[in-house]
Amino acid sequence: MTDAPSPSRKTVRWLGIALGVSLALNLFIGGYVIGRAFHEPRPFIGLHHGFHQLARDLSPEGQRIVSEVVRDKLGSVRGDLRRVRELRDEIHKLMLADEVDMGALEAALDAMQRHYDAVENAIRTATIAMAERLPVEERRKLRFDWKHKRSHDRAFCDRAPVSPSPDQSD
Repeated sequence: MTDAPSPSRKTVRWLGIALGVSLALNLFIGGYVIGRAFHEPRPFIGLHHGFHQLARDLSPEGQRIVSEVVRDKLGSVRGDLRRVRELRDEIHKLMLADEVDMGALEAALDAMQRHYDAVENAIRTATIAMAERLPVEERRKLRFDWKHKRSHDRAFCDRAPVSPSPDQSD
């Protein structure tokens, strides 16, 4: 009886490497497939996205109407939203200063409220335009399931209030 030749150390090493790479690749692909099966991909979240989610069950004609309304009524708020982000940064810097410039803080907060009001007014106008332009059958298909919040909003709201550290207390 003849024994089969034993593989060389080099061959065994390469087989081990190939097995490890194959295992890692299979685990990655399996995890990806399972993740996609259980979790819906998260699209971009924004003002326009909210209106498109609202209209996701509409007919193509209804979705076209909603897209036109969004483009016409909400296109102008990008500048307001950008300014709100800038004002948040400004307010943050003011709050971090050793001495808070109360006049500048109040002015920044007032400006931010004006921009928020402009965005809210645009949303109101767009909602009214959709109510006017969509037929009743399409309006009944609108998805007003805004019960969920983004996870980072929940995380922010669930945080305990921040208490000053002992060295910051008066």
